[in-house]
Amino acid sequence: MKRILVALDASPRAPSVLAAAAHLAELTNTTLVLYRAVGVPPDLPKEIFKMTDRSVEEVLMNNALADLERLAKDIRKHTSRRSPRRSRRHGTASAAPRASTS
Repeated sequence: MKRILVALDASPRAPSVLAAAAHLAELTNTTLVLYRAVGVPPDLPKEIFKMTDRSVEEVLMNNALADLERLAKDIRKHTSRRSPRRSRRHGTASAAPRASTS
């Protein structure tokens, strides 16, 4: 096993899910890949789009990345993990604290 994909959300359980995954990664010397899907709800009122000059997708993506970086920073305090690597692919935000390069 080289990588463990950890799907996180904004729920109160996210830190404990990440802690469990980090513990498993430490035991198996694998890399954690943090993932957070971002979507625009179909019933979002159209007025929302007029509230800012930034796109709703951009706001959601930035919020998701900030949340992942905060979670990664918190978990790095308790592990030997390195800083997150940012990636944006296909409307998703991810940050990956790496134990090793592969």
